[in-house]
Amino acid sequence: MIIDSKLLSLQQLSQEFIEKCQQQTTGDLLIESASAANIGAVKFSLLYGRLLYAAEDSHQVRRLFRAIQKYHPHWKPQPISLWSQKQPWEYQLLCQSLNQQQIDLGQGKKMIRQILLEIACSLDSTAQLTTQWEIDDSGASEFSSGLGLSWREVEPVFTRASEMNQQWQQAGLGKISPNLSPTLKKKVNPEALGVFGKYLNGQFTLWDIAQSLDKSPLAILRSLVPVIKKGIIQLRQIPDLPSSTLILGRQLSEFHKLNRAIAAPVAVEPPSATTAVNPQGKLIACIDDSPVIAQTLRQILEPAGYQVITVLDPFKGLAEIAEHKPDLIFLDLMMPNVNGHTVCQFLRNAAAFQRTPIVILTSRDNMLDRSRAKIVGASDFLTKPPKREETLEVIAKHIGKSVS
Repeated sequence: MIIDSKLLSLQQLSQEFIEKCQQQTTGDLLIESASAANIGAVKFSLLYGRLLYAAEDSHQVRRLFRAIQKYHPHWKPQPISLWSQKQPWEYQLLCQSLNQQQIDLGQGKKMIRQILLEIACSLDSTAQLTTQWEIDDSGASEFSSGLGLSWREVEPVFTRASEMNQQWQQAGLGKISPNLSPTLKKKVNPEALGVFGKYLNGQFTLWDIAQSLDKSPLAILRSLVPVIKKGIIQLRQIPDLPSSTLILGRQLSEFHKLNRAIAAPVAVEPPSATTAVNPQGKLIACIDDSPVIAQTLRQILEPAGYQVITVLDPFKGLAEIAEHKPDLIFLDLMMPNVNGHTVCQFLRNAAAFQRTPIVILTSRDNMLDRSRAKIVGASDFLTKPPKREETLEVIAKHIGKSVS
């Protein structure tokens, strides 16, 4: 239940958040920044006034991975079975690791504080932030407050974030997000750039480099400004690391294989007998963990002349989608092991899917979800369960009418 929606500055946001903690509120604070193009939707989860976790769509795994490297570099997270749809998967991972004594309470709290600091720093302190409070204690019994941060633990984090944002503004760099990746634009020997050389391959953000070199993101950016102005380096967005490396126990090599498949150039083949018979045939992909929804879409689309491929597990099925290059993708927003916003942003960062229409499927039809979907590059929005006329209309809107 949404009880409050307003525009706030970052300073006002921190003050209101502390007040919610002191009032022992249970629910979620949802935040968006229209001017911060390099950060997704933010959610702060509260249980009786204690911050359980701070999550942000675009770099969830990178952020947690940095926190692990900083406070428990020898810890190797074990695969987990998610037990709640309400709790962030990162919080569930920390809870399991605490229960199994892989981390201690102090380490877990430090990781959550570090993640909160990075998210708060990434929000534009000069912009008006759209905020919504969702009060819902129906699943409170599923939560554990053991790792939760009290308002006394949260307040210094917001203070530090405010100080860091002020430093960025004073340096005239306030519009540059530390989530961006400095990447060599011209053919330059990386060794000529000294200690930074090995980090300028488009795989590391300013946050990543700062942690590796034990400096602040602002110090890293200031050092790079001269070569940025010369056009030697560009700042660009890069995708998140795969959550499978942390919560599903899969190997990173599988993700690299997927990246290669998606990044591969599209081969132009001569028309086959099949394409000659149906030259206007369109291929639709459905990424949804529900077999019922997948079958419903198939029953709507196939009689209308569309070919359909269904993917129940995005990490296993994205390689198949990359191989077939569908004309349009239906993407579920809420899946057990991955956030649909993350998948959408990952696809948009791949050259093969930059122009492919991506239609978000969800049972939650509200302005906040629509805004989140647009931010990560979604083309349209379709509510569940899909209805025949609405489904065919949204397809016709983006790729034309069916061949039947």
